[in-house]
Amino acid sequence: MTLFRPAWRLSLQRLGRSASNRNVGEPKTVPAAPRTRIPARPLSSDSDASPAFTSNPFYNKYADKIRELERRDPDALKRRHRQPEETASTTPRKTATTNESGSEHSGVVNATSRDVKSLHPEPSYVRPSKFDAEAIRELRFRCNSVSEITEAWKQLHSGRDAVCAVIPSSTYETIRERVRDYPVFLYPLPRKAGGYEFVLSQFLGDQCHMTPLASYQRHGSEAPACLAFHYWTQLASKDDLSVVLMSGEYDAKVIGPTEAQCLVNQLQLYYGGNELKKKLLLWNFNRESRSFNHEALIREFESSLTQEQEGSSVRQR
Repeated sequence: MTLFRPAWRLSLQRLGRSASNRNVGEPKTVPAAPRTRIPARPLSSDSDASPAFTSNPFYNKYADKIRELERRDPDALKRRHRQPEETASTTPRKTATTNESGSEHSGVVNATSRDVKSLHPEPSYVRPSKFDAEAIRELRFRCNSVSEITEAWKQLHSGRDAVCAVIPSSTYETIRERVRDYPVFLYPLPRKAGGYEFVLSQFLGDQCHMTPLASYQRHGSEAPACLAFHYWTQLASKDDLSVVLMSGEYDAKVIGPTEAQCLVNQLQLYYGGNELKKKLLLWNFNRESRSFNHEALIREFESSLTQEQEGSSVRQR
C-alpha cells in the first residue's frame, strides 16, 4: 500500500491509540548490548596468523585446538583454510552444469541463482483480478439491458469471497471527482464483540484498497488488504449502458461478507452521496487530519444506520 502523508500517519497513530478496540502499541526498541572485540592472538610465535582465522569471532574459543593441529599437521591446517575458497569457486560451475543438463530440477536451481529482489517482489495490495476488459466485453455481448447485466454480474461473484455492484456512470463520475481531492479515508466497522474497528481506504486510479488501521500501524505500507476492489468503466458510455461494474475480493480471515458489504456501502455514501456532513468529514480527514475527530465518524455511521432502519420499516408497512 502506498505510504500515507506524514500528517496522516500522525493522525492515524493518534486514532489507533484512542479509538481502536485493539491495543496497537509502538514497537519497543531493545537496546543492543555493547559488543566487545577481543584482539585475536597469533597461531604461534613463529608463524603468521591468517586473517581468515584471526578475524573469526570464534577464534579465541578454539585457538588452543588450532595451535595443536598446526603443531601436529601443518598441511592439514592449510587444506582446511583452502576448503571454503574451493567450495565457493566450484559452486557456480555446478549450478551452470545442472542448468545445461536440463534435468527436472533445473527450475529450482535457476530460482536459487536469481537476485533476491526477484524472489521477494514489492508487496501487492490487490490480488490479480479475475476479470479483464475482454471478459467485460464478452459479458456485454450476452446481456442486452442493465437488469440482465446486473444479474449476470452477481452470478459471476457468487460462491466466492467477493462483493460486486453495478452503479450508474454519473455516480461513478462523482466518486472520481471526490477521489482526486480526498484519496484516503477511514471507516468505522462494528464488531460482534462490541465496539468499532477502524478501516483505512485509499484509491489508486480505478482501484480502492482497504486495510485495518491496526494492521497499517504495525506494517505500514506492507499491510495486507482486507478488501480490494476495481471499477470497470468499459460500459460507462452514454452510447452503451451508462453503468460501471465494481468487483472486489475480501480476506475471509479478517472480515466476512456482511462486513465487506458494510464497508462498500459506507464508501458509496461518502464518495458518491450528497450529504454535507459526509463531505465535511472527507475534507477534514484529508486536509486537516490533526483536528480530525474519530467520534464524528461513529456518530455519522450510527445516524446513517438509523435512517436506513427507519426507511426499511416504512417500506414494510
